[in-house]
Amino acid sequence: MIGALLSATVLDVVGADGADELIGVGTAAAIPTALTGANDWADTEIADDGVRRVGLVHASANTAALLLYGASVAARRSGARGRGRALVLAGAAVMTISGYLGGHMSYTRGVGPNQTAFDAGPSEWTAVAGVTELADGEPAAGVAGDTPVLLVRHGDGIHAIHDRCSHRGCPLADGELEGHVVTCSCHGSQFDVRDGSVLRGPATAGQPAFDVREADGGIEVRLQHR
Repeated sequence: MIGALLSATVLDVVGADGADELIGVGTAAAIPTALTGANDWADTEIADDGVRRVGLVHASANTAALLLYGASVAARRSGARGRGRALVLAGAAVMTISGYLGGHMSYTRGVGPNQTAFDAGPSEWTAVAGVTELADGEPAAGVAGDTPVLLVRHGDGIHAIHDRCSHRGCPLADGELEGHVVTCSCHGSQFDVRDGSVLRGPATAGQPAFDVREADGGIEVRLQHR
């Protein structure tokens, strides 16, 4: 959408043909873009209210930009090319702000990307705080450095994966555990606690998994090397 509309802006400013057609392409592309964005926004209940407000401003700015581009087409078709160019530039300015807000939500606030992408966990043995004992088959939440960790003791040993769900960041320790499968309480994603692999979506990225050892009466973890 952004590429088509910005290209239309360039063509319109230089007086070349094709701007109307590109605006049509950008408008058509806005529909699936809006649907995917709305889906991401609807799943941000784990995030703070500020993220949801930014999402509303982002959507409103996109709508305003489309209206400005549409008004530009109408103005130029009626012969008011100067007004049409001014409206295109206004639309491009609004869309630039909207694009910045969209990037901020994705790359700074983590709406959409893998929630563990920038925090895989410690690569060296690190003590897990907050866990004094593990009951067999019961999930327990701890922290290794700055990384939340889900720990589960089974007959085949202790398993540990990142406790922040890769889909929307919900704590997996609050979910249901059946055997080696933990189900996220927010959206139902399922992961194998032995290796963090995705067993059921909507999550598409697996959880970082950790090696585990008991030392000096405590539990230590480090990131598994795959």
